[in-house]
Amino acid sequence: MPFDLKDPALALAVQSSDVITTLNQQLLKVNGLAAPTYTLKIDGEAVGTFTGKLLAEGINLSELPTPMFKQALDVHSLTVKHNNVHFDRWRDVQVPLQDENSSAVQKALDALDNLESELVRRQRMMARPKPRRFQLIPQM
Repeated sequence: MPFDLKDPALALAVQSSDVITTLNQQLLKVNGLAAPTYTLKIDGEAVGTFTGKLLAEGINLSELPTPMFKQALDVHSLTVKHNNVHFDRWRDVQVPLQDENSSAVQKALDALDNLESELVRRQRMMARPKPRRFQLIPQM
């Protein structure tokens, strides 16, 4: 779940709840590390530096700027667009013009349905899990 913790209201709501521990866990645990500190890269992108002890205890990747977080933001963006098209169709075309017996109204509804279907298709494609490459690079 891509929470934008730069938004003060959202950050306060997240900090005041158990939403992270209850719904937003993506744990990475690595045991047997020799170096004291490691940089974690995912798909070639550095996402943080951690001690071997912390990695053994587990870090929650969902709170870090990972490629998976960016993917979730993209899915969320398509979800918002899909929802906006769906509700605009209903609120601004279907309901106000329900008594109109016009082929133009039906064409507008069909066009909005097609747009919504395309957004849903893209949303589902974007939401598919992707293989990731994890690297732990010892820091000397």
